Amino acid sequence: MPKLLPRHYAKILYSLTKDSKDVNAATNEFLRFVTEKHATKKLPAIMKEFTEYAAKQEGITIAHVTTARELPEKIVQEAVEKILGSKAQITTHVDTELLGGLKVRTSSHEYDASLKGQLQQLEKSLAK
Repeated sequence: MPKLLPRHYAKILYSLTKDSKDVNAATNEFLRFVTEKHATKKLPAIMKEFTEYAAKQEGITIAHVTTARELPEKIVQEAVEKILGSKAQITTHVDTELLGGLKVRTSSHEYDASLKGQLQQLEKSLAK
């Protein structure tokens, strides 16, 4: 039998917990399974994969947002959901070198709405 990858374990955990009336029992059963497979070292990767997989199944995009300065969470959330056109689960990071605006990175796209990015685009177009 081939070794299970973290994404496989994540899908198993999701299927065990998504409609479970007792999530604790389902989680304990999953942990017994992981222990039996000698895969406890994979738990951090499994949890990362589980978070991404569960969000995708629920129609939520995971987004990593970089802003030029600290912004209220509600404003960032609304801006990101408008950019992505879907609900989003976000993590934020401040990078003062952006000058203004924000960058949004998902597993498949990167959106640059930063002042620094706009200035770089302007510089490229002027250089042509």
